[in-house]
Amino acid sequence: MLILTPASLVGQWQGELEEKFFERFDTPSEPDDWLNVTKAIVSHDRARSRRHAEEILRHRWDLVIVDEAHKVKSQRGATYQFIEKIERDFILLLTATPLQNDLRELYNLVTLLRPGQLGTWPEFRKVHLVAGDHRMPKDPAALRALTHEVMIRTRRTSVIDDLNLPPRRARHPEVRLTKAEADLYQGTTEFLRRLYR
Repeated sequence: MLILTPASLVGQWQGELEEKFFERFDTPSEPDDWLNVTKAIVSHDRARSRRHAEEILRHRWDLVIVDEAHKVKSQRGATYQFIEKIERDFILLLTATPLQNDLRELYNLVTLLRPGQLGTWPEFRKVHLVAGDHRMPKDPAALRALTHEVMIRTRRTSVIDDLNLPPRRARHPEVRLTKAEADLYQGTTEFLRRLYR
């Protein structure tokens, strides 16, 4: 199993899998570390670096999990192209935000999951998109039916009752800035105000 995640989440993934599932995953930092690896967690960037990519592509993985998959939504992106090359039996894309700009992103992610599911991009655009607007599907129900075969969408409201969460308590700690910190804060704020007017 190979888990690809942003660098900031590698340690969290490793800790959660060990704590909750008693599974130990390697986090290879050198190419030689891949020799006997069967379960690994690695950042998107490290995975596609030449030294690590060669080792990853030598394996056939039973499962590849891509966390924060919306970060690899462009077919032209290096990480997307690298993930396409990984030999695998299954792939699982995890994201809380599958769409940020337009339906091309959804098309790309679904194509990574199951190539051909939505046809070619020209076919998809012709059949499913309002002409001139890549954000609007012609028939949302038809598109939902196609994506439903490969996508599970869980909304917070649908699971909130099953989660026994403690009540949220917001805290607003007071932070006292030094003179230098206050000057830097003020200068940065003024600069951004002028820049974005």
